[in-house]
Amino acid sequence: MSYIVAFVRLPGTSKEYPVCCLRTDIKPEDAVIVELIGNRFEIGRVSTVKYLDWDCNASLVCKVGEGEITSRGVQLAPGTPRSVGIVSGEMLIARLRERGWTPYHSLVTYRMVLAFNNEIQTARILVRRHGVDFQVLPDLQALPVAFSKASVAKTEGRFVQHFLAHTTFNLYEGAIRFAEAFERNEGNYDRFFVSVGERDRRTAEQKAAAKACREDSGFYWRGSDDDGMEQGMNAWYSEMLARD
Repeated sequence: MSYIVAFVRLPGTSKEYPVCCLRTDIKPEDAVIVELIGNRFEIGRVSTVKYLDWDCNASLVCKVGEGEITSRGVQLAPGTPRSVGIVSGEMLIARLRERGWTPYHSLVTYRMVLAFNNEIQTARILVRRHGVDFQVLPDLQALPVAFSKASVAKTEGRFVQHFLAHTTFNLYEGAIRFAEAFERNEGNYDRFFVSVGERDRRTAEQKAAAKACREDSGFYWRGSDDDGMEQGMNAWYSEMLARD
C-alpha cells in the first residue's frame, strides 16, 4: 500500500497517473522518474500529491537530477534516498520505539500497539493497516512486556480512530506530534482526538462512477469490502497505465 500517492503527467498524454510515493519532499511540478507496469521507466511531472492509501501499480523512483534512465533501469546518484520522512506504519513504529514507546501485539485488529507512561497517565498509539488510533487512559498502568500479546479495551479512557485515506496532512507525522505532546505531559490533547480521514478510500470521481454503474447496469461496488475495492482500483490503474 502507498499512503502518499503522486499523480504524474507523462509525455504525450494529458492523463494523470497515480504512483506510489515514499517521499514527503515531493511536491507539485517536480520532475520525476517513475516506474510503470512491465519495468518501464519514464520522466513525468507531478500534478498533485494526495494521502489516499492506495495499492498503486506504478512507483516514483526519484526526482530528475537524482538518477538517469539506462538500458538496465535507473542509475541513482550516490546518496539519493529511496524514501524521505515517515511514509508507512513500519516507519512510525520504528520512530516510536526510538522515542521509548513500548511495542506489543493486540489480540485483534492492530498491527502493533505502542504504549508510553508519562508522569500521570498512559497513552497508546494503535497502528492499523489503514489507520492509526490514539488512546489516553485515565491513570498510569503497567506497560506490557515488549512484543508480548495483550488485550486492548477501546472503552477505557479517551479513544479516537483515524483513517489514512483522504487526510489533509501526514497522519504518521501527526502521531509523532501526539507522542511528543504526551511525553511532555501537556495535558490537553483535544486537537488529537478529532477523527481525520475516511474509511472509504475511493476518490469522489470513483464514487460517482461507481454510482453511475450501479444505476445504469446493476453493477455493485463493494465499498465496505477492502478486497473488492482494491480489485476495482487495480483494474483502473491497469487501464490507465497500459499506454499505447
